[in-house]
Amino acid sequence: MRFACSHCNQPLDIDEDITSKTVQCPACGRFIPNPIVQKPAATVTAQQIVHEYRINKELAASDETGVQHVVITDIKMSIPAMMIFMLKWIVASIPVFIIVGVVYFLGFALFVGGCAAMMLGGKFK
Repeated sequence: MRFACSHCNQPLDIDEDITSKTVQCPACGRFIPNPIVQKPAATVTAQQIVHEYRINKELAASDETGVQHVVITDIKMSIPAMMIFMLKWIVASIPVFIIVGVVYFLGFALFVGGCAAMMLGGKFK
């Protein structure tokens, strides 16, 4: 089937066997709806429209600056992988707890020492 890109009017040829909902234009790189499996406009959700807008916006930004941006939309992780990730996060936070504990202890010791010095009137005999 032959049709034109809705963004750059580049003529595109696609096989009628393609079942993907969108097709990427080789000229501009944007994703356009596949006319073969295009849904009626009433069934397109706002989330799908926003998702396509963000992808096209990122592609446009990468075209202008020459930098490609990464867009993470969803992280799919199994339960065991999530548990390992959480354990690594806990282990990585241990030094922070040690440093905070030392700072707290030193601050507490200085505070108690200062209070004791005030109570004794500065007399340490």
